[in-house]
Amino acid sequence: MFYFKPKKLDYRGKIMLIFGIFCVTAAAIFIFIDLPAIRNIKKIKDEIEFQRLDLEKKYFKIQRSKKTALSLNKIEAEMAEMNNVFINENRELEFITSLERLAAKNSLSQEISLAGKEGQKEGVPRIANLYVRLTGSYGNIINYLSDMESSEYYINFTGLELSSAPNSGQYSLSLKALTYWSLF
Repeated sequence: MFYFKPKKLDYRGKIMLIFGIFCVTAAAIFIFIDLPAIRNIKKIKDEIEFQRLDLEKKYFKIQRSKKTALSLNKIEAEMAEMNNVFINENRELEFITSLERLAAKNSLSQEISLAGKEGQKEGVPRIANLYVRLTGSYGNIINYLSDMESSEYYINFTGLELSSAPNSGQYSLSLKALTYWSLF
């Protein structure tokens, strides 16, 4: 049998023995404590990196959502303005009455014809041809056109024909225009 007797070792042997025990203890600590801790730290680091990337994605989504909301508010404001520009299909009488008021204001006789509300895609404004024949003084006709242009409706003139009656001072204007109608 082998008995270990440290008293019989010289100083060099004792130092080697202590060094060996220290190395074995250090290796055991490294293998059983440090390596699992390093693995856990690496795992936690990976989870933190994943969470950071996920939070960045969420942050950018929120930023896009905010930009989209701002754009939507801007578009809604523009839509409200467009609602005023386009003529509502349910308010055809209101539109014609406004044209008649303009004619009466400028002392003109007027004939109105509204034709061909062409059906287009849903949500897209419909286009209708407007034909107006005015009779009156030249100045009143010009004032009527100015008032019509500054009205709240979007009217796109496509043709004007002005003629005068000899020696009467009366003028006749044939006006062709496109009007834009919406359901909203």
